[in-house]
Amino acid sequence: HSVPVDIKAIAETDYTFTGWKIIDGNVKIRNSASSNTQISLMSNTIIQAEFDRNPSVLEVYRSDNGVVEPFGKIYTKQGVPIIVRIAPNTGYEFAGWKTGGNIIIKEINPFRTTITVNAKLGKVKPKFTKKQCTVSVLSSNNGVVTPRRAFKKNYGDSIKISATPHDGYRFIRWETVSGFIYITNIRYPNTTIVCDSTDASLQAVFSGNAVEVSILKHNLATIQPSGNFYVIRNSLLSVLAETKEGYTVKKWEVERGRARVKGLHTAEIKCKTPFEIRPIIISKEYILTLLG
Repeated sequence: HSVPVDIKAIAETDYTFTGWKIIDGNVKIRNSASSNTQISLMSNTIIQAEFDRNPSVLEVYRSDNGVVEPFGKIYTKQGVPIIVRIAPNTGYEFAGWKTGGNIIIKEINPFRTTITVNAKLGKVKPKFTKKQCTVSVLSSNNGVVTPRRAFKKNYGDSIKISATPHDGYRFIRWETVSGFIYITNIRYPNTTIVCDSTDASLQAVFSGNAVEVSILKHNLATIQPSGNFYVIRNSLLSVLAETKEGYTVKKWEVERGRARVKGLHTAEIKCKTPFEIRPIIISKEYILTLLG
């Protein structure tokens, strides 16, 4: 039951294999158009290899932006449908077929299609297009954002955005309001976003009660967030330090101002007043015990 079994059909001289036909039973055929395939039984089953002296040919062409199976030259009996499976690559969507010859195409579901050749030769090639997303950068009463209108972009496209606070306010961060979009640096007012094929909206957060903080970088770790930026006063700031192999965070050192840091690789700071901190990173040490 459900164990894959390899099967193969060998045509005699002057004949061409045209497909597998289920006579009785419940069986899954991996590729019914291939003479060398696998089947998985769900019950007692009878299947038949079919051959033809003068078969029709369906040529299925591949695409760089998605997967189609089977592909190549497929021999079939005229009028017998062939199941073709499609799967778009990430960021793409199926956009129909480019066809040639006398064929009939019927969609079973978004990923499976039956193609019937009603002549000696039929040709098909799947068409895939890049997904588009609508991005909206929402305005704020405490600052100005650019661009100000919703716009459409293709999957993978990058867009520059900027935020300028009004007098008396500071830029804090970018926030995703709906959907999903990659923001290069949420703490910088001038940054880049990358379309991820879903509609999304984001906004700039400004505050009139902010403090400046500085998280210094280190060549033995990746620190997030890092650099100089503003946070809302009395808010909690989480800092992640991912050290290189063989190193660890010993402590966080306050270079300027006052800050109480809790934690090491994942640190938490309550931002009451401006401060500047840096991680102290050391080599890991181990204890070796030799038993005699």
